[in-house]
Amino acid sequence: MRAIQSKIFGSWLLPVPSPMPLSADHPCKDFALFQPRIRFIAACTSLVLASVSVPFASAAGSSPGKIQAAELPTASGTELDSTLPVEVESTGRKEVGAAGDGWYARYLRAPQTVDCLGNAGTQCREQRLEVTSEAKTDLICKTLVPLADGTNDERSVMLPAGRTKTVAEAFLPTDQTLKLRTVSCSILPAPPALDPAPPAGCRPEITAGPGVEAFYPDVSRRLQQEGPVTVYFRLDQAEGQAMQIQVGQSSLSPELDQAAMLYIANQTFKVACPGNQFRLRVRFKLQDEVPAP
Repeated sequence: MRAIQSKIFGSWLLPVPSPMPLSADHPCKDFALFQPRIRFIAACTSLVLASVSVPFASAAGSSPGKIQAAELPTASGTELDSTLPVEVESTGRKEVGAAGDGWYARYLRAPQTVDCLGNAGTQCREQRLEVTSEAKTDLICKTLVPLADGTNDERSVMLPAGRTKTVAEAFLPTDQTLKLRTVSCSILPAPPALDPAPPAGCRPEITAGPGVEAFYPDVSRRLQQEGPVTVYFRLDQAEGQAMQIQVGQSSLSPELDQAAMLYIANQTFKVACPGNQFRLRVRFKLQDEVPAP
């Protein structure tokens, strides 16, 4: 065994010395007998590590163990930057409601075309209609989107004050376009009257319960859906939970409407005039969205 070890490692790494002479009763005698084997294992480990580092130095002039910049993969998606929609046309500012409030819409279109889904013989292009609010109150914006059967689908979106939202987005054949003239925005109408209405100045106070963020639906976050939901409810006790909960004014999103009712149902209220109907506006707002300039 010693002859094999010396032949393999004698000229490359370390010579294998003879075990030191120790007496039969020396406490280190057994360890000394295993010294050659320990050096043999260490040498094999060094040989394996050295062979693993070789492939990383394949480029000419490279340093061993370092990946060259030319070998790094290109960031995915960068080659598609030229296909992002760019503004083609704008409506200009349109007045709405009180003096000083307004909105404007933009038509954006990708410069490049792609094969339409399911029809390689037809070219389609990404198109988008965006609306920006310059109002101090929430707006409801609507538009029409052409469908493959020749009809139009009406789309609506709740536009919070001072924000920008996509009201319509679609891949359409090059002979079809989203039309700015179909975009219209109006101020959110007042919610229905309360019945029975509480005395003036009597308002419910939330004393316990999770915040609105705990009820924000994941699907609404992914779809960038925001908006207020006006919820009506009844309080029959001076302190307790709401009853007869219903949506008085929708956010135009069924998911947000349902989440708003769940929020009210999980709150504890305190009120000085029980036995009346109350309303509360529950606002869902994405915190990471940049407000419109």
